Amino acid sequence: MPAKCSPNTEHKISTESEFSPNNLLVKTENDKNYFVSQYIKMGVFVGGAGVELVDEKKGKKNLKN
Repeated sequence: MPAKCSPNTEHKISTESEFSPNNLLVKTENDKNYFVSQYIKMGVFVGGAGVELVDEKKGKKNLKN
């Protein structure tokens, strides 16, 4: 989901799973797009969630698909 962020500030993107919260800190720059992917991490009994920053080219391609 698109969101506008203030430039030159640090933003925390979080997801929570049974294991623990997962945080991603992103320092934004003016006139730049940021894409974040949420994924499932394998666990012993249950999978957990994680978040990662994705480069703009890959992020735009994934949105098209």
